[in-house]
Amino acid sequence: MWTHGTKVILKQFVAKTVTEGGLVLPDSSAVKLPTGEVVSVGDKVKVVKPGSVVQFNPYSGTAVTVRGVAYLVLDQEDILVILGEGEYEQ
Repeated sequence: MWTHGTKVILKQFVAKTVTEGGLVLPDSSAVKLPTGEVVSVGDKVKVVKPGSVVQFNPYSGTAVTVRGVAYLVLDQEDILVILGEGEYEQ
């Protein structure tokens, strides 16, 4: 899967609502900015690459489903924070 220009395709992480010990977390303790891992980037994107873990504007992007997997397509300008590469523990 690929995109063009300044678009970024990412897979959004789901915020944990139950701890490993079984405690249910209230909505107020959830991460405020949505977080996801970059899957693909357009040819004009310079700030992130596939595998980058980012936080982005919650009101941006277009949801798409490909072969039953949900992705979000957004512009690189909607990325607010780059958290790092690869695995990220929420």
